[in-house]
Amino acid sequence: MAVKAPKIITFTEQLRPLAEKIEATKEQIATEEGTKNSFIMPLIQILGYDVFSNAAVVPEFIADAGMKKGEKVDYALQKNGKPIILIECKKWRDKLEKHGTQLTRYFTFSVAKFGILTNGIKFWFYTDLDKTNIMDNYPFFQFDITDHTEEEAAFVKLFSKELYDQKKILDMATELVFSREIRTLLHSELKNPTKDFIKYIAEKTYLEKQRGRITDKVMTQYTELTRKNIPALIDELFSERLIPKNQRAEEDTNNAFEDNKIVTTEEELEAYFIVKAICRQKIEASRIVFRDAQTYFAIILDNNRLKTICRVYLNASKKYLGVFDANKQEVKYEIQSVDDIFKFAENLFAVLKMYQK
Repeated sequence: MAVKAPKIITFTEQLRPLAEKIEATKEQIATEEGTKNSFIMPLIQILGYDVFSNAAVVPEFIADAGMKKGEKVDYALQKNGKPIILIECKKWRDKLEKHGTQLTRYFTFSVAKFGILTNGIKFWFYTDLDKTNIMDNYPFFQFDITDHTEEEAAFVKLFSKELYDQKKILDMATELVFSREIRTLLHSELKNPTKDFIKYIAEKTYLEKQRGRITDKVMTQYTELTRKNIPALIDELFSERLIPKNQRAEEDTNNAFEDNKIVTTEEELEAYFIVKAICRQKIEASRIVFRDAQTYFAIILDNNRLKTICRVYLNASKKYLGVFDANKQEVKYEIQSVDDIFKFAENLFAVLKMYQK
């Protein structure tokens, strides 16, 4: 008889019973002690620390904060007799934003490298990336036990007794913080570009091309053009991930050979209005436009060729409707007349949904 391999249980699956218990019983919990006993200690146990052993979990850990002697943090998780993680607990209804100062004091006078501020549902993780031994003002990671992804749960598991590696966690914390700061800065600049950002663009284009000095007039022009072109650039970057390179190359080649001899036929316009009638059930009709080419007639979204809804091929003996599938490949369907396009409404809806994601 074949022996079945044991099922691998993810950390999220380990957390699920506790998360369900929290949702079901939290309204009955009115105190900090209740939150600690019902929500926080079970999580510490799931992380592999023996909550009944002072060698692993020290409740009411004394953390003398400077002149204040005898101050206690709710829990200290220990390794080799030394605290590695301090945990400050609040009632589950408490907002964590109001309670960071206590943990900051404890952290400064402890050898522990990580601090966790929690109300039993949300867990905010801190360290000292900005100044050594001074806890950062903002958490490097936030976790909600009732609402999280597999990746977030996997990161929390790194704090377990089995996997704890201080250097590895610090490296990941650094990457998380720096990445967040970079994204925040880029988001701010792309949404509302600053004068320095625009000046940098002008220097890399206007100045390096030796077009002259960057005058106030040039800066004004670059400010307008930068703000105008950022949305289009973002749109193109997003769309490039949806449409394969070979298709973009084909479109570029076709466009290069297009000329004024292209004539849009009545049948192609009829196909356009049929597609527009179908798609307006999901989006605004004004977003749907067409572009005619020598070999096909394209119906696109937001006047962006990288958002092609479909193509129709009507200038040969056989007629076809081309629709892009989930793999971004064009699938051609033979049609007898443009009225047959109505049969492919669901295919068109799927394309719209793909672009809207």
